Amino acid sequence: MATSLNNLGHLYCHKGNFPKAKTFFLKSLEISQNLFGEKHFSIATSYNNLGGLYKNMGDYQKAEQFYQKSLKIRQDLFGENHSSVATSLNNLGDLYKAMENYVKTVDFYTKSLKPF
Repeated sequence: MATSLNNLGHLYCHKGNFPKAKTFFLKSLEISQNLFGEKHFSIATSYNNLGGLYKNMGDYQKAEQFYQKSLKIRQDLFGENHSSVATSLNNLGDLYKAMENYVKTVDFYTKSLKPF
């Protein structure tokens, strides 16, 4: 159920219907939290999706908060040298690029290459 809600959230996000996307992403997060607690890959995925949503909406502060939460969970679950951690680092790099903070962009893109 949570995965289907996330997929619907992505659909509405791509269509530009951010309020509807947010509703689906938050419902998916709620279900996952009730099932798994806070330290689960599904939670990290939901936080990542919310980060992307807020980035697309131009709310970079909220995007950064959700991307950081996703990164922390993935680091705790998998360690530093995992592709999921690299994805989170890359997403933060994309966010900082959108914010025109190129020093942080290079830093996070470089960190994302570490596992490889």
